[in-house]
Amino acid sequence: GGRFLQGVSGSNENHPDLYDGSYLVNTTNAVVVTVNYRLGALGFLRTNDLDGNYGIQDQRMVLHWVQDHISNFGGDPTKVTLMGQSAGGTSVSVHLVSTLSKGLFHRAVILSNPLFLEMKTKDEAQKTGEYFSKQIGCADQSSACLRGKSVDDVLAAQGKASNHIEILHPVLLFYPFTPSVDAYAGEFSDQPMNLFFDGTVVNNVPVMAGHLLDEALMFVYGAVTSRMSITEYIAAVTLIFGPGNEHEIRKESPCPPLLKHGDDCRIEFSRLATDLVMNCVTRKAMRSLSKAGVGQGHLYRYQFSHAVSNSVSSAIWGDEYKYCWNKAVGG
Repeated sequence: GGRFLQGVSGSNENHPDLYDGSYLVNTTNAVVVTVNYRLGALGFLRTNDLDGNYGIQDQRMVLHWVQDHISNFGGDPTKVTLMGQSAGGTSVSVHLVSTLSKGLFHRAVILSNPLFLEMKTKDEAQKTGEYFSKQIGCADQSSACLRGKSVDDVLAAQGKASNHIEILHPVLLFYPFTPSVDAYAGEFSDQPMNLFFDGTVVNNVPVMAGHLLDEALMFVYGAVTSRMSITEYIAAVTLIFGPGNEHEIRKESPCPPLLKHGDDCRIEFSRLATDLVMNCVTRKAMRSLSKAGVGQGHLYRYQFSHAVSNSVSSAIWGDEYKYCWNKAVGG
């Protein structure tokens, strides 16, 4: 996980237990392989010369490696389960609908995938690539110029490109660099969400998919650092769902004044965002796959609602993230 911009597999000094595979190894008969792949512009930049999707190709190379070598570690190449969280869950969705990943895995576990957030089209990816190239000093977008820049130069330009999002598409701020649809022949032909809804996944394997109860809370509070008034709530709902739809949305997710947590609509907006980006879309996707006969009757959906106590929450999150206390939140 990490929005295709950050994160690392296994343990590190910042997240010692985040993707530690030892629990699975010690409690099951599984052989666990954790994967690093290129991120941001290094992994997903598309220009006139560059096709993008390099991060997905990295992941696929690991799947090929597993097929060729996992038996040397006691693993079974005919029983590969592909599992990912957040951007990793999005990646699993991409492999499910990609012809180039066909036959490389046999089960899929999708954790906290914001399926509603679309992957970039070729045109959208190239538009981001054009802006990135100008920022890094390669207006001609030539691969020779781009490859002559340092990683620090790439990261600086990547940061500017990540924040350069059209105002009418604010959700793209979450995924500024993504795998791109049909980046080259045979990758994937449409948005994974649309292909799931159509029941046309390429890899017909058992799937487990789900998310946390308060998944979007941390992201909403991180983006809206002070209270959200009712007026701001209505404006945000109107921007996302379009004029004329805000009244219907507010019936389902109301934010009246004088709530028990005060005149602050962030709680309601967090719940709405979780429903929009993960809950409802995942439910519809799994129902559609079930109707299409995907997974041979083995499709599972979950919602994780367990929250640790306040005392444990305070130790984990600290005062800076007090709004995460006693919540099952994403991060």
